Amino acid sequence: MSGLDGISVLMTRPGAAGEQLAVALERCGATAIRAPLFTITAFAPTDAARVAERTAALAAAELFIFISRNAVEYGLPALKAHGVALSARQVVAVGPGTAAMLKA
Repeated sequence: MSGLDGISVLMTRPGAAGEQLAVALERCGATAIRAPLFTITAFAPTDAARVAERTAALAAAELFIFISRNAVEYGLPALKAHGVALSARQVVAVGPGTAAMLKA
């Protein structure tokens, strides 16, 4: 008998992170009900003026805060694509997983 036997958990998190959590819960005896409620995708504006405006704002920023691994996965390539280097800026990560992904 495990600490989570008889417990059902509704899993709304999408993708691999949600699946990893579901498997971990099942290993502890819970029933994971997989029902992703959203998807995580990269932002890709099609309006050239908006892209230029946002790129200028990013270029002027002194501090970048990454709040999740998804923010790193999608945000970092977008920053690089727009020529924004983080080496001369202050970078903050919320949580050890996000920090590890940024270091990688």
